[in-house]
Amino acid sequence: MGATTRLIRSVFRHIIGYCIVFPTILLAIAFQALVFKPLFKNQTTVPHLIYRLCGMVFGVRFALNPQSAPISPDNPTMFVSNHLSRFDFVGLRLFPDAAVMMNARILQMPVMGLIIKVFADSAGLIATEQSKEAKHRDHDRLGQAVQEGRNIFVFPEGIQTDGRRVLRYSMGSAEIFYEDALLAKFPALQTAQLQPVVMRVKTIEGEDVIDQPAKWDRYALAHQLSNIFVGMTRLSMIRSITVDVLVCPPLDPRDFETATDLINAAQEMARAIIAPQQVETLTRKQWKARVDARDFSI
Repeated sequence: MGATTRLIRSVFRHIIGYCIVFPTILLAIAFQALVFKPLFKNQTTVPHLIYRLCGMVFGVRFALNPQSAPISPDNPTMFVSNHLSRFDFVGLRLFPDAAVMMNARILQMPVMGLIIKVFADSAGLIATEQSKEAKHRDHDRLGQAVQEGRNIFVFPEGIQTDGRRVLRYSMGSAEIFYEDALLAKFPALQTAQLQPVVMRVKTIEGEDVIDQPAKWDRYALAHQLSNIFVGMTRLSMIRSITVDVLVCPPLDPRDFETATDLINAAQEMARAIIAPQQVETLTRKQWKARVDARDFSI
């Protein structure tokens, strides 16, 4: 009966998703691109609606931890978070007016890539190619977003994990706090801060698993990095998932000599909470190789 129930749930969610929610999202993206951004300069209302709809369809809920540090409304903030799943975007609605860094490879997907590009351009998402050639362009766009009063949200691991470890954080985005040319061009960067965020799976099917990262892969789906549709199907079989979002105290870039020091401090805050026993810190490329080899050992 359990397997039958899960299958029925998956079929029902796919029907609702493809027949009702997906067309609604397409209309919302068109409305965002043609009305909200050009006429009202609003880049958050429609994206947050889309994030909420996706969460409702797949039973994924993001809850702000009551012990979270406050988010300052006065200082532009770069939020940096560990990355558990392709569906972490559902939690972005918790962060006010945040320009989100995303991997440009998503835009190469057939059909969906074009749709996502239209959405990204109108919602102020920043697609990065993770290359040296693109770095200056990306930094300029980040500085411009901060100067406009927006926050920034980054997944500096650059890839989803299995939840049992925290990968090395890339310092790329944090470099904007240390480039003299950018600081002069975008003065708002001089008072901006970096605030670490820690995402943990709190409940799966009502079971409390926040202290059992080994079970988080039912949400993380690290073994499905290459096929988002297979991942969606597996996720759709789970009745409900709650992701705990803990916002840590902010870090002042001016208290650190380099971007490496700053981002390492943020990574260490996340590691101490999620994986206190972790010894080896893998890079994105090392973790990808592990996933390809189906090696999920600690």
